[in-house]
Amino acid sequence: MGAIWERSTITSVDFCARVAMPGMLGFSGDIASLPEEARERLRGHIAFFKEWREFIAGSVAHLLTPPRPKEDRTGWAALQLQRPGAGTSLLFVYRLDDATDRRWFYPRALEPERLYVVSDVDQPAERSSHRSGAELMREGLEVTLPTRYSATIICLREEEKAR
Repeated sequence: MGAIWERSTITSVDFCARVAMPGMLGFSGDIASLPEEARERLRGHIAFFKEWREFIAGSVAHLLTPPRPKEDRTGWAALQLQRPGAGTSLLFVYRLDDATDRRWFYPRALEPERLYVVSDVDQPAERSSHRSGAELMREGLEVTLPTRYSATIICLREEEKAR
């Protein structure tokens, strides 16, 4: 039971920060008592949010998984934030309490003829590829998250805007 008498789950700092990012990023509790490694990870998430907050605030959200009851903590959840006219999307992907470590997601509302640079924000150079909007919407993106209650952010940026 959590502090408010509801079921709670222990998760990583990364998961907690990424769950909050599509909305209004905020933290509570005794942050100073966290281990240095966790505080460093939080600093990284805060820096990412500061870089992207204007984009996030002005974005349209496309649900890439159907809505489910708040109590249902199984499966995966994903949403695509897309700022009209920006040529960029951020995909927030969450593995909840699910036995499978990979799943396919299909971005929406991309320009079919445009080429997109697809990158994992944690490893942008190592995990980047170039795919057309049509291919991304038709064939999707396979996302692998090795542990339950983990998350990733994938950036889709039109090629000429990626530079």
